[in-house]
Amino acid sequence: MAAEHAPIDAREVDRVEVLATADDSERADEFLGRCEFGSRWLARIRTAEVEATVLARNPLGSFDERQVTCLRLGLSRAVPVEPRLRFRLVAEDDQGLTASALVRPWGSS
Repeated sequence: MAAEHAPIDAREVDRVEVLATADDSERADEFLGRCEFGSRWLARIRTAEVEATVLARNPLGSFDERQVTCLRLGLSRAVPVEPRLRFRLVAEDDQGLTASALVRPWGSS
């Protein structure tokens, strides 16, 4: 018998909370230094590319922010996402500075 899976709770949103990690650990400090309130990034979500603005950044409990941080992002337009969806953040002026983002469960903040 196949395992039952909960239905995917996808929503079209223009704000999202994510867990983010710099893709290059050598550039983690640079990512955190630039990932401040109001900074803008390109979000590559599935086939969409949208501007993402950092609305808030909060450490995740006792985890080192160089490993993972929590971001609230405002998106330039609504896109469909669901918890656990992974996508890429790219610095607007440095295509080599990227981070992987994971959508947090709805209402987790």
